[in-house]
Amino acid sequence: VVRIQASDGVGTGFIISSDGVIVTNAHVVGDDVNVEVTLSDGTVRGGLVLGRNQSEDIALLIIDGYQMPTVELSSSGRPKVGDEVLAMGYALDLPGTASLTKGLVSAFRPNAFGSLTALQTDTAINSGNSGGPLVDLTGRVVGINTSGYTEAEGINFAIVMDEAMSVIDSLNNGESVPLGKFVSGTYPFTVAVPIGWRVYEVTPSYVYLRDEDSSAEITITVQVLQAGISTDQFADTQTKLGSTQTFASYEKNSTREMVLAALPAWEIIETWERPENDFHHKGAEYFLVSGGRGFSIFTQSERSEWDVIRPAIDQIIASFTIDLSVSSALPTATQTTTPVPTVTPVSTGTGVQFGPVDGNLDHDPDSGNVLSYSSGVELRNVVVEATFVPPHYDTRSWSSGFMLRDAGPVEHHAIVIDDMGNWYHKLREGTNNVETVASKYSPHINTSQGSTNHVRVIALEDVGWLFINGNYIAELDLSGGLETGTVFLLGSWFRGDQHAGETTGFEGFTVRSLQTVYGPEAGAIDHNSDDGNIDTRSSTAWLANSVVEARFDNPYPTSEGNWSPGFALRNSEFGVSHVVGITSKGYLYHYVRTEPLATWEKVQYTFSKHIATGPSGSNSLRVIALAGEGWLFINGAYVSELDLSGWSMQGGISAVGNFFSGHSIAGKSTNFYGFVVWSVGDE
Repeated sequence: VVRIQASDGVGTGFIISSDGVIVTNAHVVGDDVNVEVTLSDGTVRGGLVLGRNQSEDIALLIIDGYQMPTVELSSSGRPKVGDEVLAMGYALDLPGTASLTKGLVSAFRPNAFGSLTALQTDTAINSGNSGGPLVDLTGRVVGINTSGYTEAEGINFAIVMDEAMSVIDSLNNGESVPLGKFVSGTYPFTVAVPIGWRVYEVTPSYVYLRDEDSSAEITITVQVLQAGISTDQFADTQTKLGSTQTFASYEKNSTREMVLAALPAWEIIETWERPENDFHHKGAEYFLVSGGRGFSIFTQSERSEWDVIRPAIDQIIASFTIDLSVSSALPTATQTTTPVPTVTPVSTGTGVQFGPVDGNLDHDPDSGNVLSYSSGVELRNVVVEATFVPPHYDTRSWSSGFMLRDAGPVEHHAIVIDDMGNWYHKLREGTNNVETVASKYSPHINTSQGSTNHVRVIALEDVGWLFINGNYIAELDLSGGLETGTVFLLGSWFRGDQHAGETTGFEGFTVRSLQTVYGPEAGAIDHNSDDGNIDTRSSTAWLANSVVEARFDNPYPTSEGNWSPGFALRNSEFGVSHVVGITSKGYLYHYVRTEPLATWEKVQYTFSKHIATGPSGSNSLRVIALAGEGWLFINGAYVSELDLSGWSMQGGISAVGNFFSGHSIAGKSTNFYGFVVWSVGDE
C-alpha cells in the first residue's frame, strides 16, 4: 500500500504487479502525468500515470519496480453484507505508515461509480484513503476505497473489485495495436509493439512501452526545438539534463553515432542505480532530430535482465520510423503545464554590495565599547549575513550579530545571538535606554564544541526576517529608530562578553542593498484557457536574487473551478524558471524547469492552513530568493523554505494568474495588487 502525492492532494494506491503497476482512484491523480509515490518503507519514487477512467474513477500508474510485493485481488467471491472488512490508506495524510480501520459490509449500491457497483461499509474512510484497498480477513482486495458520505455517520463507499477488474485490465492493456505497431496520431512516427509488450500514449508527446514478462520498458518523447538545432546539439542538451539527476551509482558504458529511422542519431549505453531503488538499471538512450522536433528514446531494464531482453528491445528500436514527408508544422509538444512567457531584460541599477569579508575582532574588555566592524554602507533596506566563530567553547559567555540603521551610539537596531542559544532584537531610539523588542531561545543556535553560526538578517522597510544556520527564525519589527544608517558586524554585544586575549572570528560578512526595481502595480491577469501559455503579468525585472510580493484575489468560488496564482522567478528562454504559488485546494506549490522544453519538476506541494480559499477571499504572497535558498510567506505568515538550487541564474519575474493546466476559465481574470519586486545587491 503506497501514498500518492498529486497536484490536488494526497491519496492511496496499491501495487498489483512486481514491476510496480499501481491501482488508485482517477480523482486522486486528477490530470497529472507524473505523481510522487511513497512506499511503506518511506522511500519515494516517481510515478507515471498510464491511464485513467474518469467515469469509473479508476486510474493506473507505474513506478520503477523489480520483484516488488503485490496485493492479492479478488475477482470473484464478492463479500456478503455483514462480513468484516478492513481499509488501508493514508487517512488525512497523517505522518507515518498507512492507517488501518475495520468495519462491516453494509450494502451494495449499483451504478454508483459509472456502471460500477459501490460496496457500502461503516469502515472509516477519510480524506487520503481514496484509492486504497478494502480487504477481507484473508487479505484479498475486495474493493477500492473511494469516498465517505460526510452528511451521515458510518456511510462510506468502495468500488467492488469483481467489477473493477475489467476496468483495471483495460487500462493495463494500454492502446490497441491490431497491426502490431503504434502509429502516433500527432507526430509522424511509428514503432512496433511485439506480443507481450503493451503501449500507453500518456500524452501525444510521451509514449511508454513495457514488457509484461520482465522489467523492460521504453519511453519515446517528442520536444519542440529552436530552428537550426542539430542532432548533436539536441543529444548534448539531453545528456546534460540527464547528468543533473541524482544517482547512487552511474557508469556510461558506450557512446556511438548511428543511423535510426534513416536519420543521424546518437546511442548511449549506461548502467545506473537510483538512491530510492533497491536494484540497478541498464539501458540505452537514442536521440535524433527531424522536422524541427527532437525525438528521445529511452530503454531500460533491471541490470541482470538486460542481456536477455536486449534483442527484443533492439528489434523495437529498429522498427522506429519517421515519415519524412510530413511538414515540420506540427503541434507543440504537450506539457503538464505550459511554458512561462519571457520578458526583455532591463537595467535594474547598480545596487550596493559590501564583502564578502573574513576577519577577527580582538577583545578589549577594558574599552567599555561594543566590539564591532563597520561595513561603511549606509542603508535602510538590506540583506546582511556572516558566519561567526565564537571566542571559546567553555562556560564563559559570548554574543555576536549585527547592528542595522546605525546613526550614532544611541540610534540603531541590534540583532544578536548568545552562548545560551538565545536571540535578541534590541533597539535604541536616541537615548541610552535599550529596548528589547523581541527575544527567544532557538534550538538552531549552535553552542557545541567547534561549532559556528551563520546569521542572516533581511530588513525591508518596517519589517525584517531573521535566519540562523539556514533556518527561518522570526519576523522582526523594524518600525522604530531612524530610516537609514550604517551596517555593523558585532563581535560582542553584552557587557562581560569580551575576554582578554581572545577574538571573535567572522567569515563571509556581506551586505547587499534591497532596492525597488518594479512596482508596486495593480491590475488583472486574464485567463486564456486555449492560448498554450500560463496566465501571467510580466514585470520588467531581470534578477536572480529578489524579494517579490503581491496580493491576489480569489477569482471565483471553487465550485466553479480551480485557481493557482503565484510567481515565476528567474524565467529565461523557453520557460526555464521556478514557479511558486498556491491553489484553491489550500496547497502551496513549487515547480522548476532547468532545461528548455523539459517537463516541470515538482519540488514541493504541501497543504497550508494560511491559504484563504473562500470565494471572496484574497491571499498575499511574498517570496525571498537568494541563490539556492528561498522562503515563502502567505498572508504575513512564514510557511515554507524553498529549494531554489535547481536554477539560480538571472531571469524575468512575473505574477502568475494560474499555473496548472485546466485552472483557467475563459472570460475570467485574477485581480492582483501591490505587485512589487526588490533587487538584492548588484544585479
